[in-house]
Amino acid sequence: KDEVILERDQHLKKLLKQIEDLEYEVDATTNSKRRLEEVLEERNVALEGLRATSEASSQQKQLEIETLRSELECFKVKKQSELSNLEDARGNAEERFQKTVLELQQASATCVH
Repeated sequence: KDEVILERDQHLKKLLKQIEDLEYEVDATTNSKRRLEEVLEERNVALEGLRATSEASSQQKQLEIETLRSELECFKVKKQSELSNLEDARGNAEERFQKTVLELQQASATCVH
């Protein structure tokens, strides 16, 4: 009987550790997403500033703006892909978190009964 209780206790500790790890992963993913959004916003602000400047600029300035715009679009595509991957990872982490919480609840229920 003590061995069963000890095994359950170890299992519960393992589940709690998994929950902590998943919470950390969700927080890290959320922070990464926020940083990506901030970088995208900064890039958008910079692009808007360049657009305003380009109206009075020479053809060379226009070429530089188009180059920056192209680089920005590539950057956006890359970061949107990363953001999508982070959101997928966060969804997976949240799903594992919910599963682990359910297992913990079930394990707790069997310990009580």
